[in-house]
Amino acid sequence: MFVSPKRLKGVRDGRPSIHAINPSLIIILVTINGSIVHSMLDTGATHTLITRSLLNIFSHSPIQKTSITTAVLGDANTTISVHGIVRLCICVNHIPTYVSVVVVDSLSVDLILGMDWCRQYNVVLRIPQQEFLLHHPQYGQTTVQFQDNISIPVRLAQSIQLAPYHEHIVCLLTPISSASQVSYTPDTILCKKKNIFIPDAILRVNTFHTSILISNLAKTPSTLRKDTILGNISFFPPSPVPIKITSLPSSTCYFTKIDLKSGYFQIPIAEDDKEKTAFVTPDGHYEFNVLPQGLMNAPASFQRVMNNLLATGRWDYAAIYLDDIVVFSHSLEEHQRHVDEVLSILSNAHFKVSPSKCQIAAPQIEFLGHIVTATTVQPKPEKLQAILDIQPPRTLSQANRFLVLQIYHDHPLSGHFGVHRTLSRIRGKVWWPHMRASVANYIASCNQCAQHNILRTKPLGHLKSIEPPSAVFQVLHMDFWGPVRTPSARGNKYVIILTDNLSKYVTAEALPDCTARSAAQFLIDRFILFHGAPERLITDQGTHFNNNLLRTITNSMNIPHSFSTSYHPQTNGQVERFNATFAVQLAKYCDSEKTDWDLYLPSIVYAYNTSIHSTTKLTPYELAFARRPKSPFDSVSPKINLPPPQSFYPYLQRVRHLLTTKARTNILYHQCRWKKRYNQNRRDVSYRIGDLVYLQISAGRSKLDVRRIGPCTIIDTSGQQNYLVKNNLTGQTDWCHVNQLYPLITRHLY
Repeated sequence: MFVSPKRLKGVRDGRPSIHAINPSLIIILVTINGSIVHSMLDTGATHTLITRSLLNIFSHSPIQKTSITTAVLGDANTTISVHGIVRLCICVNHIPTYVSVVVVDSLSVDLILGMDWCRQYNVVLRIPQQEFLLHHPQYGQTTVQFQDNISIPVRLAQSIQLAPYHEHIVCLLTPISSASQVSYTPDTILCKKKNIFIPDAILRVNTFHTSILISNLAKTPSTLRKDTILGNISFFPPSPVPIKITSLPSSTCYFTKIDLKSGYFQIPIAEDDKEKTAFVTPDGHYEFNVLPQGLMNAPASFQRVMNNLLATGRWDYAAIYLDDIVVFSHSLEEHQRHVDEVLSILSNAHFKVSPSKCQIAAPQIEFLGHIVTATTVQPKPEKLQAILDIQPPRTLSQANRFLVLQIYHDHPLSGHFGVHRTLSRIRGKVWWPHMRASVANYIASCNQCAQHNILRTKPLGHLKSIEPPSAVFQVLHMDFWGPVRTPSARGNKYVIILTDNLSKYVTAEALPDCTARSAAQFLIDRFILFHGAPERLITDQGTHFNNNLLRTITNSMNIPHSFSTSYHPQTNGQVERFNATFAVQLAKYCDSEKTDWDLYLPSIVYAYNTSIHSTTKLTPYELAFARRPKSPFDSVSPKINLPPPQSFYPYLQRVRHLLTTKARTNILYHQCRWKKRYNQNRRDVSYRIGDLVYLQISAGRSKLDVRRIGPCTIIDTSGQQNYLVKNNLTGQTDWCHVNQLYPLITRHLY
């Protein structure tokens, strides 16, 4: 394609220039792989062309190599490299068209539809109507409108040619680097950020031959920092003196903190200096239109701009440090006037603020790592605590190792990563005896890592199963299920469930509430008055079970009452398993309004009690009562055998003994299998009274909150896996299971 030079502005020094113009070109919208693409219909092009950068965005068939390696543009002078031919499906008005497309490096637009495509689909141009007709042999005819007011980047074809290398002059005092890809940032991250910045005019295509180093040291995902050797050849002007946090006036009552949104990106770069910020990506060569982060002079330039805008004459109520602005006043009326003035100045200068980071008329604010109030300016407590928690080194070698580990592990540029990544950073730079053990201990004793890291291994602690009792109805598990979203027609929202540990026999009842009175009445009326008092009762720590009423009942009947630890339902796992089973069955029978579920509860419980249990291989009913239940659907037996009265009791005892022995054997067998599978690749740990640990947060945690709190102290034990833990910060105590604890490692200086 040839574009007359008189249509382009800003060509200087014979160098290529790119500008957004609106030429009288035939631009249409097409779709490739679901993405809309601006393409140009060019009757002067013999073939359909696509740029490699656009092709890389889509999935496509392999590029076929050809014997032709170059192509000549319409000016009969400029040549471009040809990478091959690829078969593409280009949809026009939802009509698929297939054409072999020539893949090249760069074009004025990313896709040019040539005469090969026009001939294949009988394209007829209608210039006065600003449209053309496309005839598809299968889908028929369609009319395609030209796109008006489309601005596209157009290159001056004659200027793309490079002068001989020995005559090329880079307009810098010192060369920066060649246009090779020099980046510490992964290609995918660079390309994604480049695609975000180009529509916002933060970046533009660069046609020169300098490039600088990009590093992904951004404070947010929407920024991009640059760390280059450009700083080594740049002139460093005197920087404005930043605000001293201790110089803020005292007795101010109201503070407003204003944070600019990507403040550096709101400062434009002089046109002649943009080429000095160029960098390379897999998609091409780009340069910044605005001030990038990471340049040596960027902070000084930004501070100077902010001082010129706000600091002059406003030092008594405004403090500026880069993109952080603090407005302070003695009264609310005065503060409102000051804030309005500062915001008006920023608005007139076309600066944008980030509302989520602003604080308006607050009694205290956080500014530059300090807490600022009307009377005090103090460092943040967590920053002081981090310093106080550091164990002082005792020798020079320990001090050197400590500083190295602080730099290569604790510093934000190091990322608080694990042993392997930290060692890979240190190796080749320093060495000391037992370096791996020293690094491993330093990271294991890191408070931030211990509180935030996700454990990729199984939780600590082996499986400890409850020994099956020797008889039925000796050990009981009780729990509440619910509430349901919609109460039943009878007002029931909960189900209280009681299961026998040995027989798995279930007793359940629908209730309107889950109070202590309801739980106590159910235990007495539905179980104790039928089967007698159990030898042990296991429940969770809910207030409906852990209360004075139930405690009085169990104590008066000599029933030991055991509680599961907080957020560890596995202790009461038998009844929890039934909760999951019967809820699914109820859902299959209740109506669409979910108001009659309690009518089916007795039937579901009966069906469960009279079916074979997968663990005992017996029905809970048969094991509980030493006889098989007679189903309502069984036929009537024609003969009834009555054993002699004197032999029935010994017979019943033998049957009960056989059933109980079989059930216990099957339970122990399955417990052994479960324990072997559970304990595989899992560490068993134990703690002593006085040990320091971190406690897992099991509820009420957001994405960026710590996963474990601490340090906590072990103050008592119960069995092999339950510990009474005291939070050293709040003083609260709670019983916890071993898999909720994480050991606190003492830091050693090797």
